[in-house]
Formats: sequence, C-alpha cells, structure tokens
Amino acid sequence: MIGFAATCYLEGISYAADGSPLVGNHPGEADTYRALSDLEANTPLAMEIRFALRNTKALDKLLVDQQNPASPKYHKWLKTGEFQKRFGASDSQMSAVADWLTGEGFTVTNRSAGSLQFNGAATQAERTFSAVSR
Repeated sequence: MIGFAATCYLEGISYAADGSPLVGNHPGEADTYRALSDLEANTPLAMEIRFALRNTKALDKLLVDQQNPASPKYHKWLKTGEFQKRFGASDSQMSAVADWLTGEGFTVTNRSAGSLQFNGAATQAERTFSAVSR
C-alpha cells in the first residue's frame, strides 16, 4: 500500500457503501506523497487492512490494574492469544471484511491477528477505496 500511496493521492475522506464518510482510514503519510506518474491499470498491488482495537476502555483499565499493587490483577499477564480475543477484531468482523474484499474482486492472501493482507489491480484499488491519481 505504501508504494501505491507514493504514486497515487489518497483522498483524506473515502465513503462507505451507504455514502457515509470514513475519516482517518489511511496512513497520514499518504497525504504528503505526490504522484510521480499514473499506474498502469493492471499493476498488481499487495495491500493490508489493520483493524483498530476494541474494548479500549477495558484495556486501559486492565493496564492500570496490572501495574497497581493493590489490584487483584497486579502482574497478572494475559495468556497467548487472550489479548487478540479480548481486544482485537472479532472473527465475524474479519470474515465480513474478507468477504467484502473478495466481492470487490481482491484476493485475500493472509489473515493474521488484527490484519488482512490482500492483492488486486490498481484499478480495483482506485475504484474500491476512492483513490484517485493526480
């Protein structure tokens, strides 16, 4: 996606299927890149979507409690996989986005804790993510 951002200007606001604006959905660095040239329509791109954490208030409280000697959670660390289960994207959220990407013509190549990697052509990315060449 960084290579794509370097050659295309990504609008600061893109839109969901219902026309709702999605603000802050791309790296801030993308705003400062200037297009060097247009990509060929079929240029293959490798991209990644990273999901925001959920239950952030509970996470903040847990972190404070783990450092508070008076708390029963003091130095009680999470087991492997527990962080993702409690605070990461749910399986249904990941599946919904993966299904949407596939429906848009992308190929999902990897699904890991909190992210999806996928491939597609430049024209697919421009259409799907409202990315425009300058």
